[in-house]
Amino acid sequence: FLEIAELEPLFGGSFLTTYAAMGAELLEAGTIIGRARPRGARGKAILHDYWNLLHATGHLALLGSMARDRDAYAQLSESVAGSRAALSFPLVGTGVVAFILKGAWAAGRLGKLVMPAYKRALAEDVALYDLFDTLIALLAIGTRTRGLRAEIRKAVLAAPSRAETTEARRLREGAEKEIRLTCQLTADLLDADPDLLEQDLFALGQRVFDPSAAPPEDDPLARDLARTLPLMARTDGLSDGRKLVSTLHLVAATAAGPPEQFYLPRALLTKLRDPWRPAHTLQILEPRAAVERHQRRPVVRAQSVGRNDPCPCGSGEKWKRCCGG
Repeated sequence: FLEIAELEPLFGGSFLTTYAAMGAELLEAGTIIGRARPRGARGKAILHDYWNLLHATGHLALLGSMARDRDAYAQLSESVAGSRAALSFPLVGTGVVAFILKGAWAAGRLGKLVMPAYKRALAEDVALYDLFDTLIALLAIGTRTRGLRAEIRKAVLAAPSRAETTEARRLREGAEKEIRLTCQLTADLLDADPDLLEQDLFALGQRVFDPSAAPPEDDPLARDLARTLPLMARTDGLSDGRKLVSTLHLVAATAAGPPEQFYLPRALLTKLRDPWRPAHTLQILEPRAAVERHQRRPVVRAQSVGRNDPCPCGSGEKWKRCCGG
């Protein structure tokens, strides 16, 4: 990454444009692959290619948002600039911690350029993952730019009661508690103590070490490893409240740091490498496909349907975890 980053002064604008294009491709291809549920050797190759594309997009998100030419974002075509494909959603929407953090960092780095689009989204989002993406990005922007925190905090705290459309209002009513608590935590983390966030990140990384080994704090290299490993996690970071809380803390701990914090030295990375498996990609695509299938079914909530009742769409899930969420 550092070797490529040296080219940023020459190609920063191109990196950003390419990221926006790849983001759009990811969203479209993810929907198609999720519907098809590819199997066999050919299916495995498709899933592996998609995973590699995700990693490449993560690198480009960091490189593109580092552009010293601040007009690069403004020069994106109107069909892309301000859309989710050009912002953090192609990565945050995967639900995978390693990708979420790169998408959030990119949004934080672009800062004031992209903040208006995210503020609009607070009242327009009609799905929980969309709203989580918006809150994560605004947290990253506020963490990195102190002068924007008051404006972001005000917008975030007002979000649970603001809706521009009937669909947006339905989301906020169906998941009122979850949204209110997430907005409050996002606002609180804008002023979190950086030292405490760093301690939390280090404690999380320590869990990967053998308890019988020397404490990582006694070894600078081990300490760096303990900090970096949680940022490279392939684990789910959005699907339940506990994971979302952890992810928001990780965003607040990393949004103002350098991009190289997300990488390990090549030699060490080779030793620690966890080989890719189809399940890694399916972990991202299958939830997306389920949401997409349910969103294609028009569902009207009857007065008799409670948040813990079965969803009328027939998915077998509770209302609050399906069309009501």
